[in-house]
Amino acid sequence: MEAETAISMKQMSWNLFLADGKTFSSPNHDDFFNIGRVIENCETTFWLDIENLSPEAGDFLEKSFSCHPLAIEDCHNFKVRPKVEKYPGHLFIVFRGVNYNAGEIETHMINLYFFLGHNYIITVHNKPLRAIRDTWKIVELNRDALKNNPGRVLYETLDHIVDNYFPLLEKMDARLTELETQIFYDFNQCTVEDIFGIKKEIMVLKRCVGPQMDLINSLMTMKWGFIREENMLYYRDVRDHVERIADHLDMYRDLTVSLLDFYMTQVSNRMNDVMKTLSIVATIMLPLSLLTGVFGMNFQKMPGLEEREGFWYLLVSMIVISAILVTYFKRKKWM
Repeated sequence: MEAETAISMKQMSWNLFLADGKTFSSPNHDDFFNIGRVIENCETTFWLDIENLSPEAGDFLEKSFSCHPLAIEDCHNFKVRPKVEKYPGHLFIVFRGVNYNAGEIETHMINLYFFLGHNYIITVHNKPLRAIRDTWKIVELNRDALKNNPGRVLYETLDHIVDNYFPLLEKMDARLTELETQIFYDFNQCTVEDIFGIKKEIMVLKRCVGPQMDLINSLMTMKWGFIREENMLYYRDVRDHVERIADHLDMYRDLTVSLLDFYMTQVSNRMNDVMKTLSIVATIMLPLSLLTGVFGMNFQKMPGLEEREGFWYLLVSMIVISAILVTYFKRKKWM
């Protein structure tokens, strides 16, 4: 247990931004416990961002900022659903976004945890997030965004997380368009596997976006006491973006269903073409097999069997019959 704690202490990093423009950061875990001295006599709003929250740091947040132990426990559970809960002295918010720092799998989801108080906001996450970096730049350029208004920082972060979905949706749209072309002109087994892969990604995003719509609505409609009324317009903008994402996902889901139906139709049509070709070949071969079977019977006396030109008569008859059948099939447009 001590080894695990030591590893978590080494992995943790943090940044502190004060509304008066001062910033503090350190890769040293021990420096984190000195934050209380920095903000003890601070009358301005501050933002504390923590990556890889350690158990000791969680205990420190509970004692120094009255963060509820149940909320601290959720910060170590990466599978918790998006939600908003009110505790004495602060709101606890769980939001989920696309992590572009996770490698090749772009639909890898990551949770971001918020502790929103009257004069502070604390963010916790287990991996680097572009949304945090982008929001940090905005706060550095516009200190008034944080001054006495931590709810504005919450909006900026949520807005950047939601906006990160759109590049993924654009790539998904391009992939669906490409698959649609493949089904029309050059489809194979890989095509249906790709469709199912995209459908799985869509379901992952749908399970994520749905609860976040309810979360934004809760932040807007309920009187939490930690978010200013003038900020509600900004949260409405985030809600509109989430609704657009949900609409796109519904459209893509319907498109994947249509592509799968069309794929099965194409497979059935190709099978029908194969069966038609085989049937035509079998129909042409049937009279030929009949002729060769008749003249191949084991009889001593048979008309034409002893004639010198008998073989050629039979061969010409087979060619003529085949030509007649082929001509008939082409007139019927079966070939």
